[in-house]
Amino acid sequence: MRLLLFSLLILASAPSAFAADAIADPQSPVGLVGQLIVDSADGRSYDEAFAQTKSSFNVYGLDEGLLLAASGMRRLSQDMTGSGVRANELSILMTFNTPGGKFTPNVQTPPMIPFAFLKDEVCQAGYAVGFPAPDKVYAIDLADAPCSAYSVSDRKAEDYRAIEESIENAAHSMGDAALEGAVRAAYAAAAAHAASRDNYFARDGAFAPLREAIVAALDTDEFKAVLVPAEPAADLEAARICLPSVGTELRIAVNAYGDGLSLVAVTDTRTFSYHYDPHETAEIVVSPAAPCLKA
Repeated sequence: MRLLLFSLLILASAPSAFAADAIADPQSPVGLVGQLIVDSADGRSYDEAFAQTKSSFNVYGLDEGLLLAASGMRRLSQDMTGSGVRANELSILMTFNTPGGKFTPNVQTPPMIPFAFLKDEVCQAGYAVGFPAPDKVYAIDLADAPCSAYSVSDRKAEDYRAIEESIENAAHSMGDAALEGAVRAAYAAAAAHAASRDNYFARDGAFAPLREAIVAALDTDEFKAVLVPAEPAADLEAARICLPSVGTELRIAVNAYGDGLSLVAVTDTRTFSYHYDPHETAEIVVSPAAPCLKA
């Protein structure tokens, strides 16, 4: 339940893929074609429709004659290069997929069926879209792009890419294995930093260089969502206090001599830590993943 709630929050906070486009007027050329697609889908997901049609090319069994009648065109375009349609041609990608098939189908990046045609020499372009089935029709202005279903797909791919990047970069609470991995990576960086400084992690209170070394070690795809506070934690216990909201931090506490430190990965619910102080013991004290401390 918690994971579902977090996923919904991430999706809700991401920018909309359709902000730049308007819902098509049902009586407009785009609206008529799009509504035919929605009606043909009849609320069926891709898998449900494929089980009936056995066609990945035209999963909803769209009727060519009805499509041409709705658009007022005479033939379907056979062009697969993305060139603009000729007079009386309807360009449509009947495969119900995300743009170019490059994105994960979900509520935020749903699959679509794009189409385009000329009406009175004006490009009419749009797409039927929805998850798990198409349920809305949007019109899109292709501007200087060729009047083609491929142009619609390419234009939406830019929006979808921005959505995925937004979701990927959003703060999130890591699982126990990732917390341990972050602490391990941070300690390796801290140890290498200390080795070049007479085994001091932060001599004379010089915290910034230690933090910079750890930040650099966590600058990977796996740990880029981990934040490292600019100031050290007061001590190990303070570093174990839960975050007030979803996210992950790698907190650093240094002993009074600068030759010992605690590294604590913490979320809003969990924590994992390494603690090393040569004045207490020569061993690193590892505290396995456990609930974090409430403030």
